Amino acid sequence: KEFKDFCRKQGIRLTNTSPYNPTANGIVERMNKAIAHVVRINKTETIQAVCRTAEIYHNHTVHNSLKTMPYALAFNEILIDPRKPKVDLLDQAMQSQKESKMKNQQKMNQTRTDHLFQKGDRVYVCSPRNTKLSQRFDEPYTVMEVSHSKNRLKLKSDTGEFYTNIKNIRLEGGSMSRTAASPDTLIPTISADDFSVIQKNRINFTLRLYEKFFTVFGEGRIVRRTISSLGKNP
Repeated sequence: KEFKDFCRKQGIRLTNTSPYNPTANGIVERMNKAIAHVVRINKTETIQAVCRTAEIYHNHTVHNSLKTMPYALAFNEILIDPRKPKVDLLDQAMQSQKESKMKNQQKMNQTRTDHLFQKGDRVYVCSPRNTKLSQRFDEPYTVMEVSHSKNRLKLKSDTGEFYTNIKNIRLEGGSMSRTAASPDTLIPTISADDFSVIQKNRINFTLRLYEKFFTVFGEGRIVRRTISSLGKNP
């Protein structure tokens, strides 16, 4: 409540985003990256001095999407040469940002296949992992509400209801783009006994999966064996 009151007094409009989706809050994530960079190179300075340096660094750096610096938008002039005639930099920045968003959206949509979720669907939710061996997805939940405009779902669990982004979802028992029917798909493993590898001293070999072949590279020797011949299905 205190934070909301502060933002309201400062004229800041709050927008809620779904958790575990950094791309939905890209402005803050990019700002945090810049602040971390300033803190990293000014470890001996006080926090007040570091914040001031980070503020100057951010306000006087040309942003890729805006094509100008925030200082120029606030004061409608170029810091390097304030004597230049003032132009409407805000309109130019808004147009540049709009074009940048459209370009990024078109790039993402080239390889994306959307799935229209419906109320009552059973879905898995991506679990934030601490280690590589941790469980990747939580148990299936029931979809209670679908918000396509915000790309999020309202799910129901035993402990209550929560929101999550569609990117963190895997459909139970169905097919999605680059998604298996079960979230924990087992990768077929092959032991060393499956290959006729001549042992040599100090041989470094790399195992690479290329289409349906497992290829072992050694000193002048290549051994190939298909997955089907090993009783595995690709």
